[in-house]
Amino acid sequence: LGPGVQASDLNDDALARALDTLYKIGLQDIYLFMAN
Repeated sequence: LGPGVQASDLNDDALARALDTLYKIGLQDIYLFMAN
């Protein structure tokens, strides 16, 4: 994924934080941004 990222950085806590962030932003807004 990039320099300095180790396998230990990709755990269930990191996934949960990413999913929480996506929920807070709103998946529809992300989809619309990517579609443009």
